[in-house]
Amino acid sequence: MFPRYQHPRDALEGDLIGDLTCALTDGTGIPPQFVREQIKTALGAILGEVDYPKQPKMHMRQYTIYLAPPQTSKAEAFKRTCFSIRGYVYSLLKNARVEVTFLTGSTWGSGVKMIKMLCASPRQYAFYDEGRVLIETDEATPNCKITDNLLTAFDEHTLSSNTVKGDRAHDNAHAESVQLSWGACFTDEYWATDVPGSGLHRSGLLSRCVFSYQSALPILAEWQETDNEQVAEIGRQIAKRLPIPDPFAKDDDPFAKEDHGMFAGGHNILQLEIEDDARKLYADFIAVLNQEANRPLAERLQDYVRKDAVLRTVFGYADNLTITADAMRRAIVWGTDQLEQRRAWWPAIDTYDAVHRQQESIRGALKKQDKLSLRALKDACHAFRAKGGLMAFNRALKELTTAKAIEVAGQTRKKQPIYALSTEE
Repeated sequence: MFPRYQHPRDALEGDLIGDLTCALTDGTGIPPQFVREQIKTALGAILGEVDYPKQPKMHMRQYTIYLAPPQTSKAEAFKRTCFSIRGYVYSLLKNARVEVTFLTGSTWGSGVKMIKMLCASPRQYAFYDEGRVLIETDEATPNCKITDNLLTAFDEHTLSSNTVKGDRAHDNAHAESVQLSWGACFTDEYWATDVPGSGLHRSGLLSRCVFSYQSALPILAEWQETDNEQVAEIGRQIAKRLPIPDPFAKDDDPFAKEDHGMFAGGHNILQLEIEDDARKLYADFIAVLNQEANRPLAERLQDYVRKDAVLRTVFGYADNLTITADAMRRAIVWGTDQLEQRRAWWPAIDTYDAVHRQQESIRGALKKQDKLSLRALKDACHAFRAKGGLMAFNRALKELTTAKAIEVAGQTRKKQPIYALSTEE
């Protein structure tokens, strides 16, 4: 989709998150945008909620879809940041009592099992190394889909399952105070070929997701060694802005045992302010989102830009809670890239819908007329005016013929095929 994609540099830099991103990715084959989104997801999970100007208790959770060709370090970005074995940000998550779950096929084996795990650990960051597992699990457990639970958990704090009846009703689950962040990796090929037919696109989940993409990377002979002291110093600066004990402090430092930084005094919901210039930049960006070409792709993107600006402020160099014009400018650069990501990846979903509708139109027309020439079939299906145009019609016709749902039943005088429903139908 993006053969030579370059993530905007201004969206990567300008705060402590950017510094940590560079320290963890410079000289490696890990895309820095993957690491930055992992760190953002972790810190948002720790903060929970903030009081944004005129929007109190704005939740900071993030759902992220990582897209790239195979062997582009999608999962490595998670392991280097948030994984329990060697993640550099894991100690922050652990101290904030955010459970990190590396999801495999059996971890969330159903929507009910997912809720039970959240009941035990309601504050959780769950990550799929292989996003296809989510789709396969949903197909195997249609009565309580993980996707449906993800939709609910994004906006609410309570999850319940009432799908099991009778003697096994005790197997139902209920979770309170849920604060879930989530991520999943897909190859770009799988996204284009398998995801459109999965039903994932019709769930509404995509509008709740951030996209992070990387095209194929050059292979490096060896990776640069990580400077652990530099990472620890940046981590300590980040920890000072969090409502948790500092995991990077020395054991004999009493400061490590206390809540501190912007949360000192026991108030653990940040209250942010915003500069007038930043407010104007944001208003201009909203006007861009409302343009006719952008509005279908803009759902919830304004919220994610606000969250990005919050993180750039809380973990900025100034150590204050006023969103500056520069923080908002960088957040908008990131948000503009997100808009283009959606423009690139959502049409793959739209194409499937158009082809599927044309398949239904073709079969419906042949049920009514028994046999139709190619020209008559195009007219009956409004091939030139329907969404997807001739591309969708031709693809639908080919797929139906290949599947032997329809067949060529003869020719016109001009040697054009005449179609009919297959005798095997």
